Amino acid sequence: MYKIHHYFLFGVLVPFISLVSLFAIFSSDFLTLTTWASILASASDIGIIVLGVTLLLIGGEFDLSVGANFALSGLLFGSLTLLGINSFLALIIALAIGACIGLINAACTVFFKIPSFIVTLGSMLILRSLILLYTQGLPVSVEDANGVMQVLAGELSQNLLSSFIWWFAIGFYLIYLLNWTKLGNHIIATGNNCDSAYLSGINTIRVKFFCFVCCGIIAAFSGVTQFSHLNSISPIAGEQYELYAIAATVIGGTSLKGGQGSIISTLLATLLLSTVDTGIVQIGVSTYWYRSFIGLILIFAMTINVYLRKSDS
Repeated sequence: MYKIHHYFLFGVLVPFISLVSLFAIFSSDFLTLTTWASILASASDIGIIVLGVTLLLIGGEFDLSVGANFALSGLLFGSLTLLGINSFLALIIALAIGACIGLINAACTVFFKIPSFIVTLGSMLILRSLILLYTQGLPVSVEDANGVMQVLAGELSQNLLSSFIWWFAIGFYLIYLLNWTKLGNHIIATGNNCDSAYLSGINTIRVKFFCFVCCGIIAAFSGVTQFSHLNSISPIAGEQYELYAIAATVIGGTSLKGGQGSIISTLLATLLLSTVDTGIVQIGVSTYWYRSFIGLILIFAMTINVYLRKSDS
């Protein structure tokens, strides 16, 4: 039987340590606190979204609309703040919109039996169009961050934002959910084999709705933290986030077929991608190579994944 901790060791931890060692050899500044604060801040930007995508993939479904959800929620939060609406209320509204997006995706997938890949691809295109119609292609900005925005994404120290704390807090909650709760067992069982889970008495419809809505709320929260950090957000914010999120999730060992995955591996995989992003800049490699590195890491991770599954079977 495939063991996720074997993959964590050989598919994520060893490559991470190897890359850190390589970058440290070629750049004397790589192991400084400033560099790692920057890496952690960068990882937390997309890392929050990655956690939601991981939960949903473990449950056996995709969500390609997370990037658009991210942008829409950030824009909505910023727009409401500009109108003078209480920022905490604006946050609740933005999260509610994210939940509604997840709810609609779940309903179309569960009740109309449309593959979630297609449903969320359609959602992404619709949301992107609505964003451009609303903003006319212009960013939404505020001059000064308020108290709520400081809590969401204020600086803890130089280059390190409080969004890093939120990233880990959500991650630890999902670790607890998947490993020590009845609902977590139901999510894994549903992702592994939905029909068998249903026949064993699990309410698979409720499980899928929960995963979609959680993913939507997490993506929305990430958009709000991004706006809170920059005091601004672009209509094209979050483009291709869905692809990077799926890449980080797969590199972390989560099965695209559902039922298997590790939040801890996902956290480290996200950190690995951020390390590559920062490391290639520090050693003088063109940033145009970043996607190539991610592609190579993804293929390597899948190769290790397939090998371990065969050796454990």
